[in-house]
Amino acid sequence: MPRPHLFAAALLTIAHLRGQPTAVSGPIEGFTFDAPTASIRAVVGLLGSSTLGPAIVPSLSFASVAPGQNYGIAVRGLRTFLVSGLGSTQVSAVAVSGLSSLPEGVAWSGDGSVAVVYSKTGGWIQSLSGLPAAINVSAPVSITTLGGTLSTVAADSDGQTIVIGVTGEYAGVYKLTEPDTSFSPMLQMSQPIALAFSEDGSTVYALDASTNAVSEIDLASSASQTWPALAKDAVAIQPGIDATNQKVLYVASGSGQLLQVYSRVTRQVVASVPLTFSPTVIDPLGTSSFVLNSRVASGDLLWSFTNRGQPSVSFIPAMPNESEYQQEVLRK
Repeated sequence: MPRPHLFAAALLTIAHLRGQPTAVSGPIEGFTFDAPTASIRAVVGLLGSSTLGPAIVPSLSFASVAPGQNYGIAVRGLRTFLVSGLGSTQVSAVAVSGLSSLPEGVAWSGDGSVAVVYSKTGGWIQSLSGLPAAINVSAPVSITTLGGTLSTVAADSDGQTIVIGVTGEYAGVYKLTEPDTSFSPMLQMSQPIALAFSEDGSTVYALDASTNAVSEIDLASSASQTWPALAKDAVAIQPGIDATNQKVLYVASGSGQLLQVYSRVTRQVVASVPLTFSPTVIDPLGTSSFVLNSRVASGDLLWSFTNRGQPSVSFIPAMPNESEYQQEVLRK
């Protein structure tokens, strides 16, 4: 990782973000950013009978919560915060200083200790490590030398290895190298739209939208293998371990409205789950659950799936929320 050069200080209470802490009652599957209410909300209850809880941190333009954790990165106005204690009455926020500009996305390490914030429009990435106890902010790294556009970012289990996807003249998958913080090419790919690491960080999976194909890159040998996604318009990938302890790769098809499960050993489809909606992401939510899309309007459902048994897809309705009602009234 780049050497930390700044430390974000000045602990704030959540009241400084103009919202009061809201304790969540009941078991929590995870947390998600909810665009219609511009807030972070908990998924309360087991999937299949869960709901979206009340707004915890309101008036946000963007937020991303670490998988399986109760803290995340949030943007309000012209400031970025680390918010923690989500779902409790002890929610707090730390202002993050030293960022290149406001982040547009976050790629989390598997253990949640590192958040790689990035901007596709600005073409930069920056690492926040030591989370949640501390915030060590690395120097920003620009991708302008690659002559393309940043398309996707991924970090391994502890955030020590970072890979990016770039489109343009020198399109492909690149690895961030140390200590000069330059990028080394891993694989040529016309339109990488999704990247993900295996659990042990030894393998990178990449999805190419131009060929609708998945590539597997071995980090030790740099060897790669590519195979077609059988469903059209693949939009997201995510490695996982199924209920039989087999290593699998989930592939979501957008216009095909399908979730496919591939064996990472045979690279063959072992299960297919038809969907009634078009998934856009496969983002970790809890220890064995994932979000398949995001809510855009107040009437939208949040769709998710769990791999605790056979892949099971369910929707998560939003319980009545005051800020959501207020925004709906303003729209009318």
